[in-house]
Amino acid sequence: MLQGVGARGMVWAPQVERLRERYSCITVDNRGVGDSGEAPGTLVFGQMVDDAIALLDHLQIDRAHVIGHSMGGILAHQLALDHPDRAASLGLLCTFTNGSEAARLSPRGFWLGTRTVLGTPRMRRSAYLRLIAPASELRGDLDAVVERYTQIFGHDLAQRRRIVVRQIRAMDRHDQRARLPELRSIPSIVLAGAEDLIAEPRYNQALAQAIGARHYHCFEDAAHTLPITHADAVSDRLAQHWAAP
Repeated sequence: MLQGVGARGMVWAPQVERLRERYSCITVDNRGVGDSGEAPGTLVFGQMVDDAIALLDHLQIDRAHVIGHSMGGILAHQLALDHPDRAASLGLLCTFTNGSEAARLSPRGFWLGTRTVLGTPRMRRSAYLRLIAPASELRGDLDAVVERYTQIFGHDLAQRRRIVVRQIRAMDRHDQRARLPELRSIPSIVLAGAEDLIAEPRYNQALAQAIGARHYHCFEDAAHTLPITHADAVSDRLAQHWAAP
């Protein structure tokens, strides 16, 4: 399970809780995040893919269902391109065909992204939630929602960490669109959120078409936090995909 910009492996806790009885679930802190420590030098995607393969080697796992959310989705399809024998299937959530799409926000997304680094901590937390969460999550007690997401992500939502900027820059330099059709032989599922301001549904649709995904579904009441707000539905669709002949 490969996660997005700045996020620790712990964000996959809802999926792990749902799937662990039937599957061995592996999460990882990408280099420069959480327990993985510092990431000196220029950060490139190939390093993070190599890290994931090294972990599988360490655990003596030859093949795995590879799941990725947002930046983790790009890592997932790059892993499958570089090591097709290691990917039993792909589960790509709220992600992109290439990294530059992640850095190219809509006007509203750009405005909210800018607000996440301006103003008081409370204002920055509110802007961050409005950027990633669906409208239904923001009704009622916003402070309670902030506290919930703070626990899920393991850091203050008002923080602007250097690793986030470095990961975004690494994504912006990464483009493997020409090779995506090579993934048509790997069973894949692509899931999106209709309200996603970061990984817009059109990016996910283009990805699903390019790789010949077996399944594509866009959740109408979901945004970039799809694996959190629709945890059970996402987990169940992944399990159904893995069980399909």
